[in-house]
Amino acid sequence: MVQQKKEVIKHFDAWSASYEQEVWSRDKHFHKLIKEMVINSIQITTEQNILELGVGTGIYLKDFFRGNHFVIGMDISAKMLKKSKEKIEKYHINVLNLVLADAEFLPFRGNTFDIINCIEVLRHLPNPYKKIWNVFKEMYRILKIQGSILATLPNILFPLNLFWVFYYFIPLKIMKRFHKGIGIHYNQKRSFPHFPVLYNEPEDHMFNIFFIRSLINRTNLKLNSLRGIFFFPACPKILFPIIKKMNKILGTSIWAALAYAFFIKLNRP
Repeated sequence: MVQQKKEVIKHFDAWSASYEQEVWSRDKHFHKLIKEMVINSIQITTEQNILELGVGTGIYLKDFFRGNHFVIGMDISAKMLKKSKEKIEKYHINVLNLVLADAEFLPFRGNTFDIINCIEVLRHLPNPYKKIWNVFKEMYRILKIQGSILATLPNILFPLNLFWVFYYFIPLKIMKRFHKGIGIHYNQKRSFPHFPVLYNEPEDHMFNIFFIRSLINRTNLKLNSLRGIFFFPACPKILFPIIKKMNKILGTSIWAALAYAFFIKLNRP
């Protein structure tokens, strides 16, 4: 397990220099959808303590400071935190602190935060079906009563995931014609039956809606909302208005079980 975590740290340290360029150019509209959901879930006018768990390069930090918030950014990768620090200095963001730590062992007192933002983090946990319980217990511990957790989880039941072989056998040269970011992390020997077949992230896992509901029940958190995020990897800009309408109509319907990913908001009662 320690070795797996070292692999994750090594990967994100190496990826830190090009992370935003690759991720935001590859699936820019997907992250734009998530960003809107996050901002709409936060009361901008209210002073709040926010933990950005898995802060990465600090993509959300600038938006959090539209209000009188106190924000701590935390990540397991020192080089990702360095990029966050550069962003803080560039935009003069008054972040309270940047912390290097493991999500399983959060170095904060209980009842500290009003909001924990955990976007695109849980999928990278080594052995997540065991370790995710520890992470949620820790988030529960440091969350204030009536506080909120915002998180995303990729969905294993997304139909295109069932056709990963199709993506595996398409020559990368053809794929690159549709999107220049594809193939950057490709390694055939270490591929996983999901889009990391092309991107090769050392730990990248998917979940299903039934596991998520059992997770919520087990951790004594209250489900405030669960939305399916409908999206197609490397989606061209011309389709984004259709994708937005699809999310508005299907995001909270029974069809959410087949979404690309889930956005959940949990409260501590």
